[in-house]
Amino acid sequence: MRAFDRKNNQLRNISIEPSVLLNADGSCLIKFGNTHVICSATCETSVPPFLRGQNQGWISAEYGMLPRSTHQRIKRESTQGKQSGRTQEIQRLIGRSMRTAIDLKVLGERQIILDCDVINADGGTRTAAITGSYIALHLAIRSLIARKILRTNPLISQVAAISCGIYKGQPIVDLDYLEDSNAEVDANFVFAGVEKVKDITTDSSTLKVENLKDHLVERVESLPIDPPETKKALIQNILKTPKKSTNLKDSLQKAAVIIDIMEKVVLPHSSDFLQGAHIMVEDNGSIYDRLKDLGLVKERFSSHHRDNKAESDASIQAGEIFREFLVGKTKDGKTWFQLEAHSIGGISNFVKHMVDYITYVLTGKNVGQYGLSEHVDSKVLLAKDAYERMIPSSMTKIMTSYLIEEKIQKGEVSFDSHFIVSEKAWRMGGSKSFMPLGEMVRLEDILSGIIIQSGNDACIVAAEGLYGTEENFVEAMNLQAQKIGMKDTHFVNASGWPAENHYSTAYDLTVLSRTLIKNHPEFYHIYSEKYFTFGKDQKGQPITQGNRNLLLYKDIGCDGIKTGYTDDGGYGMVASCVDDGRRYIMVINGLSSMKKRANEAMMLLDWIKQNFIHKKFYDKGDLIKEVDVWLGVRDTVQLVTAEKLSMVVPRSNQGKVDMKISIPSTLSAPLKAGDIVGKVSVTIDNDAQEIDILAKESIDKVGFLKRIACYFNYLFFNK
Repeated sequence: MRAFDRKNNQLRNISIEPSVLLNADGSCLIKFGNTHVICSATCETSVPPFLRGQNQGWISAEYGMLPRSTHQRIKRESTQGKQSGRTQEIQRLIGRSMRTAIDLKVLGERQIILDCDVINADGGTRTAAITGSYIALHLAIRSLIARKILRTNPLISQVAAISCGIYKGQPIVDLDYLEDSNAEVDANFVFAGVEKVKDITTDSSTLKVENLKDHLVERVESLPIDPPETKKALIQNILKTPKKSTNLKDSLQKAAVIIDIMEKVVLPHSSDFLQGAHIMVEDNGSIYDRLKDLGLVKERFSSHHRDNKAESDASIQAGEIFREFLVGKTKDGKTWFQLEAHSIGGISNFVKHMVDYITYVLTGKNVGQYGLSEHVDSKVLLAKDAYERMIPSSMTKIMTSYLIEEKIQKGEVSFDSHFIVSEKAWRMGGSKSFMPLGEMVRLEDILSGIIIQSGNDACIVAAEGLYGTEENFVEAMNLQAQKIGMKDTHFVNASGWPAENHYSTAYDLTVLSRTLIKNHPEFYHIYSEKYFTFGKDQKGQPITQGNRNLLLYKDIGCDGIKTGYTDDGGYGMVASCVDDGRRYIMVINGLSSMKKRANEAMMLLDWIKQNFIHKKFYDKGDLIKEVDVWLGVRDTVQLVTAEKLSMVVPRSNQGKVDMKISIPSTLSAPLKAGDIVGKVSVTIDNDAQEIDILAKESIDKVGFLKRIACYFNYLFFNK
């Protein structure tokens, strides 16, 4: 039974007292049962900066609750220095609802501000505020017309709102506080005119029922996006959504979620985001849940950077811009956002990236994959679709050069070995090293042509020269891929030329690159060369070609490795860069231009510099401790580290270090220099590294008589 014996479809007693505030342009006191809200309207002869000169007006709203509007006193938000997410959401909902009721062009360059103050709360405060706001707005417009400030009535419809929900298994309307706080699900309906639903708000997510496109445009128009060109581009992207899209409604709903994030998270917290702050959204986790339901979150592609309060964390994986976000849900059901990149340069540019992303979800265009890992410890720091198959294009040539270097390392061939240029090699299309038909070419030039010039012809010359045929060479490529742990890679040719069933993953390419750097250090300098001269043009002039890796030309510590491009695969790159003494390997793919490829790579590298630090704990040979030696010709021995111990540490976790040293208090002779006698481990945020502790010098065992004396001293003098 509901309070006051209400039926499930029955509203509470409603009363409206107009013009309760003498100084307002329009006002009312609206009561839904024990929920009482004062709504007032104020007309100003100015508009927000983004609407100046547009010859149209604006409607905005402010919402608040008096301290004793609830059963316990609540603090005024003004004393907290910041409005809650709930308050901001309600304000935007009221403003958005009122803007659907008025022709902003007819209003002219005027702004009407609606103030909603809850004086007694018993559930349904936002729907009461919406209905009361319309009455205050209507009275204000009537006043403006009476004073001849307005000649034409800009109101185009009436607006009212009501809540509904499932309570104790039954659908009910107009929920009071007890019902609202215990409902299985609840929603707020905003009506424009008779039986015309404008908005449904459920769990903080807004969905336009009548027309998704119009609704998204309406929401974008309400956003304070600067410059205006960005807002215009965003609206155009929504309006031009192709009807032949595989799922138009799904694409529009995805775009709605991104606008929701922009509206509820990015813009209200813009200053915090510019500082890379951790943002908590009071939304019952609904934004995170919707992102997950729409397939925009994949937990297995999460960043290394974690929040210990979160049940789960994940990187949003369907677009370039979202590598800057981590998003998750806390145990108490709030959505959190963490801005990971700091290279955006301003909130305006960030919103421009949002426009690009909405274009992505509306068109379904593939933006690409990336993986960013630390070289020594193989730690994946950030990834998106890193385990999904992709077209490796000329990044295939990393394996081609690896096999050549293996042959040289084993002494089977040398840089001075010569191989003939076959007609097949000479006729290869795409990027070329211009190797002359029928001539013998030094292997050093062949390798440089592959790495620096990305010569497809050079790949064929090497494959045929080393293995007889390209087919035999490709078989060796696939065997080597399995050997080094590339788990989802299959090569069909030596050059990366477009071919069916030729694929790899961003993760596998990091494995290959890490193995190459580790196993072939004597060849690695070639990958950083900017230019290579080989062959002659038709005029007999030497042909010099530049490396397509634009990062090599910038002072950012990049020294390799290989770029790639095909029409289907887009622009990709495997880059290796050193920062603060630590090497990082990055794979990106699927970009639309060489410039975007380089820019994306630099932003990822900047993300590393801003979010991680290389922390060194021990160098190789550092003294750990000096311990006693039982029965040794010397009484003590120095214990030292076997190797350097360092880690890539999130800047936010620098102080949270758990170090453990495990060594015995006494060692027994004989000891050899280099004997492993203990371990030292460091753990940061569940990431652990461990190295051996060694005896620094050899210590022989004492002779027989000395041993007797040692036992005697131990038994009688405990020495």
